[in-house]
Formats: sequence, structure tokens, C-alpha cells
Amino acid sequence: MLSLFRRCNYKRIYSFIRIRHYSVLQDTVSPSFQRTLNIDKPLVILPQPTQLKDDGKILPHVFSENLAVLYACLKLGQTDRAKRILEYLENKGPMDMKHLLDINLHNAFLEAFLDAPVPELHVAFSWLDRMRDKCHINPNLATFAILLKGYLRKSKDFQCTTMLQVIAFDMEDKGFRFEQLIESNLLSDDDTQKLLELLNSDKNSSLSKRLLKHLENETTTSLTNDPIPPIPTKAFGVKLIKNSLEALKEKGLDQYDRQTKLEENALHGAIERWKHDYEQMRKRGDTFSGIPSLRKAMWAWHEKLVPLIEMELKKSIYKNVEEGGECIDSQTGTFLRLLSADKLSAIAILEMLRQSSDSEVIEGMTTTSAIMAIGKSVESEYNAEQLKKKQNRRLFYKDLNIHELFASGKLFNMEIRRFARKIEKEDIETSWKPDWGSTIRAKVGSFLAASLIKVAQITVSTADATGKIISEEAPAFFHSYEYNRGKKVGVIKLNPQLIKWLSNESIRDHLHPRMLPMLIIPRPWLTFNSGGYLTSPTLAMRIKDCPEQVAYLKKASDNSHLEHVFAGLDVLGSTCWAVNKRVYEVVLKIWNSGEGVLDIPPADLNLEIPKKPEDYDSNVKAKIHWIKTCREINNKIRNNHSLRCMVNYKVEIAGAYLDEPMYFPHSLDFRGRAYPIPSHLNHMGDDLCRGLLVFKDAKPLGKTGLRWLKIHLANLYGHDKVSFSEREAFADENIAEIMDSADYPLKGKRWWQKSEDPWQCLAACFELTDAIRSPSPENFMSRIPVHQDGTCNGLQHYAALGGDLEGASQVNLAPSDTPSDIYTAVAKRVKELVKMDAEIGDERALIVLDHINRKVVKQTVMTTVYGVTFIGARLQIEARLKEIEGIPQDRLHELSHYIAKHVFGGLEEIFKGARAIQEWLNESAKWIAKSLPPERVLKSVEEIKDENDNLSETKVGDNLNPLRKSIVKIPPSRSSSDQMTAVVWTTPLDLPIVQPYRRPNKRQIKTHLQSINIIDSETPSPVNSIKQRAAFPPNFIHSLDATHMLMTALSCKEKGLTFASVHDSYWSHACDVETMNSIIREQFFQLHSQSIMENLRNEFIERYKGYKVPVKVLRKDLEKLKLEKMKLKLGNSNKSKKIPPVIVMDNGYEDTISLDDLLKITQKSASKDIKLETPKETNASDSSLNEVFISDLNNIKTESFINDMDFNEMPDCYLKEDNDELLEEEEEPKLKKKRQSSMYVYTWVDLTFPELPKRGTFDIESVKNSPYFFN
Repeated sequence: MLSLFRRCNYKRIYSFIRIRHYSVLQDTVSPSFQRTLNIDKPLVILPQPTQLKDDGKILPHVFSENLAVLYACLKLGQTDRAKRILEYLENKGPMDMKHLLDINLHNAFLEAFLDAPVPELHVAFSWLDRMRDKCHINPNLATFAILLKGYLRKSKDFQCTTMLQVIAFDMEDKGFRFEQLIESNLLSDDDTQKLLELLNSDKNSSLSKRLLKHLENETTTSLTNDPIPPIPTKAFGVKLIKNSLEALKEKGLDQYDRQTKLEENALHGAIERWKHDYEQMRKRGDTFSGIPSLRKAMWAWHEKLVPLIEMELKKSIYKNVEEGGECIDSQTGTFLRLLSADKLSAIAILEMLRQSSDSEVIEGMTTTSAIMAIGKSVESEYNAEQLKKKQNRRLFYKDLNIHELFASGKLFNMEIRRFARKIEKEDIETSWKPDWGSTIRAKVGSFLAASLIKVAQITVSTADATGKIISEEAPAFFHSYEYNRGKKVGVIKLNPQLIKWLSNESIRDHLHPRMLPMLIIPRPWLTFNSGGYLTSPTLAMRIKDCPEQVAYLKKASDNSHLEHVFAGLDVLGSTCWAVNKRVYEVVLKIWNSGEGVLDIPPADLNLEIPKKPEDYDSNVKAKIHWIKTCREINNKIRNNHSLRCMVNYKVEIAGAYLDEPMYFPHSLDFRGRAYPIPSHLNHMGDDLCRGLLVFKDAKPLGKTGLRWLKIHLANLYGHDKVSFSEREAFADENIAEIMDSADYPLKGKRWWQKSEDPWQCLAACFELTDAIRSPSPENFMSRIPVHQDGTCNGLQHYAALGGDLEGASQVNLAPSDTPSDIYTAVAKRVKELVKMDAEIGDERALIVLDHINRKVVKQTVMTTVYGVTFIGARLQIEARLKEIEGIPQDRLHELSHYIAKHVFGGLEEIFKGARAIQEWLNESAKWIAKSLPPERVLKSVEEIKDENDNLSETKVGDNLNPLRKSIVKIPPSRSSSDQMTAVVWTTPLDLPIVQPYRRPNKRQIKTHLQSINIIDSETPSPVNSIKQRAAFPPNFIHSLDATHMLMTALSCKEKGLTFASVHDSYWSHACDVETMNSIIREQFFQLHSQSIMENLRNEFIERYKGYKVPVKVLRKDLEKLKLEKMKLKLGNSNKSKKIPPVIVMDNGYEDTISLDDLLKITQKSASKDIKLETPKETNASDSSLNEVFISDLNNIKTESFINDMDFNEMPDCYLKEDNDELLEEEEEPKLKKKRQSSMYVYTWVDLTFPELPKRGTFDIESVKNSPYFFN
């Protein structure tokens, strides 16, 4: 029985306990994804955030920061300080602590007591008694694991089985068995070994006999190998992947182990690489001349930064310093001491370089983004360290077995997935781990950034007047300020020499594996925070500054509502990719040549600064022109360097993965759209990224694959507005150019470079040429993804929802022999309207008649679906008119206004039902955003009774009703600051969506570099009703688009197809395109066969039941309505009864009147705000803001704008509401004369939702027969 630990096979134990259940399920359940699409589960409804009151309580962000400090103190063994913080929080925020004082927090204290150099068992037991007696909290299995681990850390002379028996007795008293503890993942391998050795020291005790027998019964084979130790590595980032994997293979590790090692050893690998280069230099006995400039600079920074961090951390232990000092305060030091100085240094260097490549700031980054990224990275690294410490063989084999189920496809069986999710939830880390918060991240990040700026130097060489080269040390980074749209913004700039290194040298050594493709299928999404990378916990949804969305996501996950959403994400993550080596070779040749070709910028622009004009000092105009020219040249050079840096990332990653498989873990945005987590190289990137990628697994073209390959090439070239047969003919007609492109991509005719997507076109040329030249094209193994794209997908969903017959045909929902083009159709209709105006002599029509085309209207038509306003549409069209010769530049505003009016008119004719639905969505969101829950508006019965008991009787004729007036807590005329209700809805796949648009609640944080303003998401703030309203229609359509994609992904997986997507562009092998196209149409039919709009309206009625909205209405209209209601009520009961006088209370609540009643009596449509009419003139500031926003849009691709539109970044005037004249809530009503003020009444009414618009006659089933629906 000695050394039983070494002989027990943990993998077998785990398999016996857990995996046998999977086998049973596999034998009894057939794989299936399909289900009826409706909201068949209870809605997830959570309490609304409430506005904070100034009642002396601790602010939320201060509360969160103190919790984080408490946690850090426990991890550092500062238990006395942690106790003081806990006591402070209990006194200042007893209600907040009530739900936080759970068993996990107490376990954290127990763990800190027992992790001390000498385990404080007596203190731990005292705390346990306090937990039970004072807090009335019972221990859980993790509590007993902590006690046992602390006891096992005591000296062997102190240990005996008596204490084990005490713990076992206590466990059984609480409903646990000691066997559960051994079988769980709460004990490390070392703890288990010590426990078994202790049991063997006293074999005669009843507990020892029982436990040893239990383990013997579960174990029949021996564990022949000791745990595999981490293999030291000298590389990191992408270099680690390329060089270290062979070493890992030699040790017998499989792909799962390799991925784990890569993720865990990233920072250690960075430091080891720098150290290795330094040691090699010392052995040679020379300078750094043999090491690339960037790498030697990084090592020099690291050598200086580590001792500086260590020195400042020592100072922070003993004192705090005044603002502006070089030392850090003790609180910041507490968090910095959680990691070693080596790791902090590596994080600072790598994050600073990474941020410079992702920033929109030329040659640098904003200070806020840099320091927040560094702080977040420090927090993530510490969390990963803690997760690694808790790893043991049981956890490893549990994850491995789930991964094997995923890789084999068995995890897509929903019954198996549910059981795996149950196991995952049981094993999710139970320890308490609060979020650090923005303030702590900012201070940690600012200290590290400031320290790096202080020590980072690079050698810069310049030539003097005589041509002599002079070398000197210069700062690598410097802190400065810039003006951006009139605002002063702090920035961290890079030395131009450093930028040059980044754009030309290998940058593999500062790419973190957690930002790169994975070598294996990602961790499956079984819960909302347990998927993606193996060792880096992340959320399934990318959420920024919206705790409400996190709460909804967690609740839906806990309630098992997200099984199909998570399974869809897993389908996307399970697609295996590879680098297209032939395209990579062409890219590499261009890159190394330094030429500027297509998306690859040149190594040097060779632009010279013009000589200063001779009359520089006397001629102001010449001076300004010269300065402007110099600035433009400098900006071009800087932009070129930035672009080259970004391309460098893509080229380096592709080069590292030439012989490796690639998987892209996916997550969702808040609308449910899926995005790859690795940011630099993925199939959602630009044309270069997509051209570099192919499917890892090849499939024979079969009978139809060659045809679809030709169609795909025609699409990529831009010949995609004709029938499939014509596209196929286009490829046949250009077969000589296609083969020339494949044979001589850089020395031939370069036909491929003239296409719309040149790199993808080149990849298709290679594939098609190889297929045609093969002995049997049908058997040719093809790996290139073939795309099927939606036709203005947003309008497709709108046409399906509204039943628009003409609109459906224009966006290819209806069958046809050739593809329709909505942009051409709208342009044609606009031209007809303009021609009619020209015939009657309209001067504007005569000017633009010959210039109306598809390009002029395309962006406006495309963005109409996404809530573009009339002002925005006019500016879009104006930007297109600027490009046309012959259009008078001084009349652009007038002419763009004229065309925009006709574009909207044409769209409304084609999409009547869609427009009505869009208006219904707008109006519903508008009133939801202004509503409040009843408990916030109306007082309880007890409150009313108490107040009315104290009210004196009112005189007759005062026209006051004390009871009615006392009902209301918040006057409707002053409710703006209390409007906290966001628009929330549930997709057909049960994913709850929360719109995050709130008024920014900014907070200033003083850091080492500067004071920064951050959005305080922890403090509830009122919603931005304009953005809530304007964003809802496009976000709702995006959520349907995302639902359709996930449904298609699941169905393709079920049919054995390889599947990838870029939103509304679906990809598969050429041989499977027709099957995928059929699935796309079938899933669209399944989605829109449901009562989507009816379900949405019913959900709103349920979700916002009893909510009240503030309105301003004419007093006479309200009196008339109340009188009609009273007559109707009395008419049904007693006609002879006298009707009492109508009393209308200002700032009261009308319980007999709904919002719908008021809309009807005032003859205001419930969907009026976005009717197409000439907008009122905006002031200069509004116009300038719109000009800036639209000018920015014109500098990016329209598709990028649509896919990534962020309403938080849009100026309010761009989303400006039309004025409601009769129903409007004013934030600050101005004082008016008594006669005028009495005309209107402010009151609360019940929130109701109007009936849905009548649907058109289009039959959604016809989409099944539409070959060009996705094409």
C-alpha cells in the first residue's frame, strides 16, 4: 500500500467517475441541433439599475476597489490589513456586503491563514467558528479542502489521522463525504500524495481503511510516468511556436500539451529569449552588433526596468508619496507585488509595443489606452498564474476528455453537451476573485508605462553637415499631448527610429500566444466564461462598460438558455485553417523587395520635404502653404510606417504557422455577432489576410466544385452582378490571364492585381489553374473557401419581416433567373424621379440627371438599414458628388439634399413594410428608454397612508387631490436623471441583448503620467435615449443576422460541412457550396417562419409590465380623453348616474390612460420620428460635428462602417430626434406665464406598445427556391 499515489491512474479514475456518463448518453441519444425556434424558456428579467443617492454610502467604484485591495492583501499574506478593510466595508456598505459575504470570501480568508509560512490553524478555526455563528454561513466542500491542505502543510511530527477524522466527521455532518474531496479537483497532486502517505501511516484507523479501500477499488492500473515538468524555452510569441514545438514533440507531448505550454510560458519565454541573446553576446565578447536592433533594445530596457520596479516596490512598503513623486503609493504597490518584477517588465514592454500597432494615433497611442491595456494585462497574467497553481491531473484530464469529445464532434450532441456543462459548472473555480476596476488598472499601468518611458533608450544615428555619422542615445517613448477634434488628449509617442524597426524587423518576439491562432480546437463554450483559450479565462461576449449585459449573460448561461449559441460558437472555432503557402511566397517577395504593391506599403516613401520659400518670412500665404505641405508629407510617411507595422504582423504570423494548423476561437459582440478572438491574422481581416488563409482539410471538387470555383473567382474579380452562367463564362474567357497570374504572379501580366479583392483572386487563380491542369478535376483536392454573400442582408431581413413583395425581389428573396441589385434599382428609381423634375424645369434636376448612378446612392441605401438620418444621408451623397466632375462645388449642399430626398422616397416605395417596422422599432425603443419601473414612480400603500395622515384638508376650489398627488415619487417633468431603462430583448436562440448606451459617467484618475478621464461603468447612469432609440433597429437586425448565421453553422456541422463566416458571408468548400446554399435558405425560412415581431412585442409587454412613461400633453386633450373614458365606463353600468367633474393633475399619474390612448387622441402615429421629410436646419456646431463624422466614414470601407458601427462614437446630432410637439418630456421646462403653462400637463401614464404594422403578401417559403438569395 506504500506509495499508492504513484500507482493510481488519475485519468482512469476521472474517466470512471465522469466520462462513463458520456458513453451512456452517446448510446442513447442521436446527434441533433434542431429545435423549434421560439422563446420557449422563461424570459431573463433582472432589476433595473437605480440612480445613486447622496446618502453617505460608499460609492460603487470605491467599494469595488476596496474589495480588490482586500483580495490582493490576502494573496500577499497581509491578513490584518484585509480584516481592517472588511470591517470598513461592513460598516460603510452593509447592504452591498450582504450578498458578497458568501462562503467564497470566507474561504479566501481561510486560505490566507493557512498559506502563511507557518499555517495558522488556530486562527483559521476561529474564523470558521465566526463564519458559522455570526454570519450563519455553512462551509462547502472547498472549505474542507482548504482546511485539509493547511493541515497537511504542518510538520509530519504534528500530523495524525485524528485530525482527519475530525474533518471527516464535520464534513459528514454537513452532508459531504471524504471520498468526494479526494475525487474532486480541489486538492493538488502533492496534497493527495501527502494525504495518502498519512493514511498509510495509520492503516488501522477506520477512516484510513475506508479511504484506502475506496481508492484501491477505483484503481487497477499503475501510473508509470511522473508529472511532466514544464520544458524550459528560449523563445516566445510566434517564435516560441515555430522553434519550441519540435522540442515539445520530442518529449512526447501532443497538440493539447503544446498549446497549454505555449499559453503558460509566454512571458517567461520573452525574458528567456532576451537573456539568451545577451549571453550569446557575452560569449562572443563583442557588442550587440549581431543582434537585431529591436531585440537588443528590448533587452536593454528590461535590464534597466527590473531593478527600477524592485526599488520602487520596496519604497512603497514604507511610505506613500505626494502626487508627482516618483514612488508609487502602497495600494498600487500591493497589486504590483502580486507578480515578479521580471514579468511586470515584460508586460510593460510587450503591451507598449502592441498598443502602438493597434492605435489610431499616428506614431503612438493614447495614454489612456496604453496604461489601461498594461494594467489589464497585469491582472490577466496574475489570474492565469492563480489558475495554473490550482491545476492538477484531475483537472487536466477533465479538460482533455472534454476537448476530445469536442474534437470528435460528440460534444455537439445536446444531451452530452448538457452533461458536460454540468461537470464544467461543478469544476469552475470556486475561489473569490474580484475585478480590479479601472482605477487600479490605471494606476498599475501608469506606473509601469512611466517607468518604461524613463529607462527606454535607443541609439539614433544622424549625419552632420559634413556627412559624418553621429550616434547618440534618445528616448524610445515620450509623453505628449495632441488636439483631437478640439479636445486635448494625452498620447505616448514612439521614436521614429523605433517605428522603423517595427515596420522592417521581425516582430515575432513581442506577439503573445493569447493573441494568436490556436494549435488545437479551442476550449468549448460550456458556460459564459469557460471557452476559448485553454489557460486564459474570457467571456463569451465582448462587453465594454455594461455590467448589466454581463449580468444577463451570466443568468442566461446559468439557466441553460445559451446551449445553441455556445454550440454555434464552437462550430466556428472548430474550423481548421492553414496558410496558403503560394500566396505567402508572393507576399514575402513583395515585402522583402520593399515595393509598395496593393495592400503592402513600401519600405520607404522617399518623399522629400520641399525647400523653404525665399519669401517665407514676408509672404504669409507662401509660409502657410509650405507648412501645410511639410505636414502632409510627414503624415504620409508616418501613416506608411504604421501600415507597414500592421502588415508585418500578418506576414510574421503567417510565416510562423506555415506548417501548423490554425484554429480561431470566437466570441460574440453584444448583438450576438461572432468575431475571432485572435486579432492580427484571421479570416475576418482584410483581403491580404483572407488571401493568406485556406482550409486545412481538402475535399475533392466533385461534379459541381469546378463550376463554383470559377464563379467564386469571377465574384472576387468584381464580375458579380450577372447570372451564375455568365460568371462561369467570365472565368472561361479569361483562363489565359488566370493561368498567367498563377504561373507568373509578379513577372506576368498581373491580371489578378486589377480585381476588387486581388489577394483572394490570386489564391483562386492558383487553385483553379491546379484543378484544370490536374488529370481529373473532379478528384482535385481543393482547400480554398468559396463564399456565398447576402444581398444587402439587413434589407433582406426587413423585407422578410415586412412581407414586402417588391422589396423581396430586389434583394433576391424571391426566385429569379438573374440576381437583382437593390442599389441599381434605387438609382434607377431616383433617376426617374429626377427626370420628371427636369421635364418641368427644375434646375437641380438638370444638373444631376446625368450623374445619378449606383455609386452615388449605394452607401445611403446600405446604411438606411442601420439607422442613418437624413443629415447623414445628405453628407454621404455630398461626398460622392465631390468626386464627379461637372458638379458645381458651391451647390453641393443643395444638390445632395435634393438627391437624398429622392433616395429615401424611392426606398419607401420599395420597402413600405420594412419602413413601417423600422419606425415601430424606433418608437418602441424611444418610450422604453424614457420609462421607469412602477416601484420607482409610485409610492407604496404604506407610504401613501403615512403621508396622507399628515396632510391637512384642502380647501374647496383648490383643484387639488392630496391622494393623487402623493402617489408619485418623481415628477414627470423632472424624470430625465432617473431614466435608467435600457432596451433589452431576446433573440430566437434565447440570447438576451442589452443596449449599452448610457450617458457617460466620467471619473478622473490621477496617474504618474497624467490625469485621465474614464467612463465609470460601476456607477449606474441614465440611458442615452437618443442612442437607445436610433441604435435599436440596426441592432435588432444584427441580432437576427447573427441568429441566422449560428443556425446555419449548426446545420452545416450536422451535415458534415466545413463552415466559416464573416457576418453575412458564409464560406465552405467548393464541392459543398450548393448544399450550404440550400442550408442557408432553409435556415432563413425557419427563422422567419416564426412570429419574430409578435414575439418581440409580447416580450416587451412582459418585460416592461407596469412601467410608466412621462408625457407632456395639452390639458384640453387629456380632459377630453378622461371624460370619454368616464362616459364609457358609466355608460356600461348606470346611464342615469351623474358624471363627476374631470380633474387633471399636473405632475401626477393617470391610471386609466395609457400611452396608446394619448397617441390616438393627439392623432400622432406611434411611428413618426423617422418619416422622410425635409429636416429642420441645424446649428453650426451640429453641422460641423456631422461633417467631421461623415468625413471620417468616407475614409474607411463602407462594409467596415456597417459591420462595426458604434453608436457610442456617433455625435448626438447625427442621431438627433425629430421634435415631438404634443408628446414630449422636457428635462428643464422654462418658466412661462401662468396662462401658457396651464395649457400643458405633465403626467405619468402606463407604457404600452402599439399594434404591429400590417405585413405584406410576400411568402417567405419562396426563398427556398431563390438561387441568388446568397450568391
